[in-house]
Amino acid sequence: MLICACFMAGAISSGKELKAAEFTFFQLNLWEGMSNVDNGRQALYDQLVALMPDAASFCEFRHIGEAEEVLDGAIEYIREKTGVTYFRTCMSGSGTRGLLTRHPVIEGPESVPSSGHGATNSWFYRTVVDFYGQEIALYASHAVHYYYACYLPRGYGDGSTPYGWDKLEDGPITDVDYIIERETQSLRHEIANDLADDAQQQKQKGRMVIFGGDLNQPSHLDWTAETADMYEHRGCIVPWTISVICYDRGLKDAFRTVYPDPVTHPGVTWPVYNKDAKVATQWLTDADERDRIDYVYYLAEDRIIPVKAQLVGPDSMVSHSERVPDGFIDAAAEIILPAGVWPSDHRGLLVTFSIDFPSGQN
Repeated sequence: MLICACFMAGAISSGKELKAAEFTFFQLNLWEGMSNVDNGRQALYDQLVALMPDAASFCEFRHIGEAEEVLDGAIEYIREKTGVTYFRTCMSGSGTRGLLTRHPVIEGPESVPSSGHGATNSWFYRTVVDFYGQEIALYASHAVHYYYACYLPRGYGDGSTPYGWDKLEDGPITDVDYIIERETQSLRHEIANDLADDAQQQKQKGRMVIFGGDLNQPSHLDWTAETADMYEHRGCIVPWTISVICYDRGLKDAFRTVYPDPVTHPGVTWPVYNKDAKVATQWLTDADERDRIDYVYYLAEDRIIPVKAQLVGPDSMVSHSERVPDGFIDAAAEIILPAGVWPSDHRGLLVTFSIDFPSGQN
């Protein structure tokens, strides 16, 4: 069955001009190249056929050869099942990421200049696609996992000296200034600064901007006064660096735009309960480490609006080594269950954008 990539979200003027169309973007961490789940690649391919996104970003391939092989396999499988041709880009660096799109690639993969450490930011890259005449800059990302400071209030180390990943001898650390000090040593904030710089340059070229990735950091929109007693935040209200910088510079979190309340819609993406996993999905055996660390960001402007955001994956998470089913307000609208086996320890995120086209463009 051929599934159309473009769904009309607005009127067609005089039967000729395309006023608005939906663009779907899927983001997923592939958990060490899906090596921890039997038949993981086939599971990914079946999930992509079920979703048929306009674009999809992936991270945690183990090397560039694996990324090329997996994405080429996806292209072949989707074409056989649906007749639709996808294109791919991928790039290694401090982590290997990849992107699939059913729209022509007109630029990329391209490294993004960095104002911090190194000439380019090694944790994400840019691909530009032609979406029916509208150029969209797409980014695939995976941030470093060390100095994972959201573990400190949960009573565990952040993965770096002097703590490692061990349980803290003196108990949880709830000093927010210290938490941010540790967090900043990861240099993850450079992703936000470099993304914001590049996004403005793309905007000047008339392009829209969509960014997807596992950022290994919570959001300041989630660690609020209202959630201070949830998920073992232990009263901490934390201005996590990436989200704060992104919001200061015009980039918005698509999930939080659709679901602004972190209490009713926490949107946690890790660690997922995966019945098909060959190893444990959680890292902390005696804590509640559930967090939303997988994101789709977009550069806010009148032409692009997120109209739907859905988690993709199992309906349960892991806390204290136990399965914890989620309490969705409207599960049918909020989560897409796996098409079969689930290949990851994360949930994916599918965001539907409404994109306006200039008058006369079609």
